[in-house]
Amino acid sequence: MIIKKGAVYSAVITGLVILVIIVSIIAKADRTPNQVVVTFGEGKKLEIDYGQQEIQYEKILSQIYDNEFAKAGLIDWLAKKNIFSFKDPRIASALNTALCEKIPTENLSKRIEKAKECADLEISKELRNLANQKDVPFHYVGKPIRVGVPDGTQPDPGKAHSCNGREFDDTKIQLLHPKHRDRAIIVHAYGGYTCTDYAIFPDIQLCAKDAAELFPSPLNKFQDAVAVILSDPPSPGT
Repeated sequence: MIIKKGAVYSAVITGLVILVIIVSIIAKADRTPNQVVVTFGEGKKLEIDYGQQEIQYEKILSQIYDNEFAKAGLIDWLAKKNIFSFKDPRIASALNTALCEKIPTENLSKRIEKAKECADLEISKELRNLANQKDVPFHYVGKPIRVGVPDGTQPDPGKAHSCNGREFDDTKIQLLHPKHRDRAIIVHAYGGYTCTDYAIFPDIQLCAKDAAELFPSPLNKFQDAVAVILSDPPSPGT
């Protein structure tokens, strides 16, 4: 299944034209030589003015697209045919379920064969390249956090404590000073304490040595930083 821009455009044009024809037949329509009035349910009408006896596809499509109610219906209709706007969140589920043939789980040789066929599709290659290179939309995302240094037992250099079971647990993180981006360290965080919604906890705890490398001035109880997760946390049960 190789999706090309021209093919998608043709499919969209064809789908919309077919829809217009169907709607024109089954809907309540008053015809004039230059206009079709299509009723979409009670009290909702779309006047399609094609200007001549012949149908001008581009003009019809523009009028449909400019009508929010009709546009939403067309987008929904196209989605049922697995034709999506790239901003439609349903495309993610469709890529997962409809892009490739089902990959078997029991027969190992068949699983390898079907998995490779799916990965070799042009769209699969492009998406995997984006993901591997961490390009948009798979880019790194920074998050403002609070960093602390415990008074008691501290993590080893290059390590960090984090809230048990939260987003930083068992991940590799780049920590950056919010105003001095040349000050950055990479640590491996793992759950070291329990965080609740009733008390204030730092998102990350560092040892004094790593904290001094990241922050040039004497530390406050909580220090602002930016955290960028470099590795995904393990799946539950692994």
